[in-house]
Amino acid sequence: MLYLYISLLINKAERIFIFDIDNTLANTWPSLTYNINSRKERLSGLSVFINMRFLIRQIMQDKKNKVIFLTSRNNYDLFVTCNWLRSVGINCSIFDVIIVGNPKTKIRYIKSVVRFYNQQLIYIDDLTYNHERGNMKKYSFVKDIYSLPIQYFGYKFILAINDAKLDRNIKYENIFSIK
Repeated sequence: MLYLYISLLINKAERIFIFDIDNTLANTWPSLTYNINSRKERLSGLSVFINMRFLIRQIMQDKKNKVIFLTSRNNYDLFVTCNWLRSVGINCSIFDVIIVGNPKTKIRYIKSVVRFYNQQLIYIDDLTYNHERGNMKKYSFVKDIYSLPIQYFGYKFILAINDAKLDRNIKYENIFSIK
């Protein structure tokens, strides 16, 4: 994680966007119901939510922004995750992807970014689980996010973006109410 802190210092972005991957950018939960030979094969074959990809690519084009992907996966999934991002048209380096062992660790990571950096932080993450069993649940620690000085966009926002007919002329600043 040290490399990320150095990257943020060097980057000098005005805004940091932190995106979850699974069920935010990638349509992950259906793959949990498939009979697939390996985890690598499952993660490599995830479908992408086109609207979220469009939004992320637009954000990445603005030099005032830094985009980080924060996902709860196994550490050995780093390279397959980066390769998947590139395969769906999101050009990023391994330094832009943070893998944590469990979803609650994401909150600790967000808190550390808030503590060390003065930039505007925008966090997009559904923070849900159990979709594959037909009974989606929110993590209990979601409430902890609301006490942080960040803009948080959760499940309903993600659903609205991914299910909408997104106007390709809309600017990300309008979606996130950025001035």
